[in-house]
Amino acid sequence: MPQENVTFQQLFDQALSAQQQKNSDEALRLYKEALDLGQNSQSAPQISVVYHNMSTIAFENSDFLHAYTWSKKALALNPGNHMAQEAFAEYTKKFDPPTIARQISTAQNIQKALEKIPIDVYFVLCLVLLLTTLHLTFRRILIQRKNQIDMISETVSSWQIWTSFAALVLVLVLTGIRHDFDTQTRAIILDKTGIQTAAGDNKPIIYEAQSGLEVEVLQLSESYAQIRYPGAFSGWVPLKNLEILSLPAQPK
Repeated sequence: MPQENVTFQQLFDQALSAQQQKNSDEALRLYKEALDLGQNSQSAPQISVVYHNMSTIAFENSDFLHAYTWSKKALALNPGNHMAQEAFAEYTKKFDPPTIARQISTAQNIQKALEKIPIDVYFVLCLVLLLTTLHLTFRRILIQRKNQIDMISETVSSWQIWTSFAALVLVLVLTGIRHDFDTQTRAIILDKTGIQTAAGDNKPIIYEAQSGLEVEVLQLSESYAQIRYPGAFSGWVPLKNLEILSLPAQPK
């Protein structure tokens, strides 16, 4: 539990000092206390910095699983954390997360390709195409009115407008797919664990998941999470074996 009458910033400063003095265990303890204290009061970028510092300590101690996991969480909380971006690229060279052989659908291939482009790019494209469509539409209206005034019977083509509008609809659909992925709650399995058919003790095991496997979190209970690995399995795992890549959610 966090120390009484100590602020998040004080705990963070103490942890940073311990980290600079190469006192890894004490630094990690203090960072975790800071997280416990600040998880409901601090912003995602502030929490991202804590996880980045923790990942640095883990990497220095050759704990590549936690270095990878905490660095990925730092990025999930703040994609603009450039230090975490550089660290994550380095840590993935040391830790190769496990995957499960499965049949990948066309939709999943499309989603995987869309993930490589920042969602801000989709929003900009939508705006550009919307303005282009409006510009072409008003331009066509003005030309038609001018032709009417000049008694010209020439028809103004509208193919450019429809092409721009079709492109806008397509990008909107792709943006929705990309947004759905961003809003998914995802997690990394920290310890090899059995995926169960239901929450609770002594439930049948569907699959033995390896450390580092990334999954989607469907719902949370008091001490279990229902997770899904696309095309492979869905089931329940103990919360203690997961690192959820977002700020804590309230169990249902």
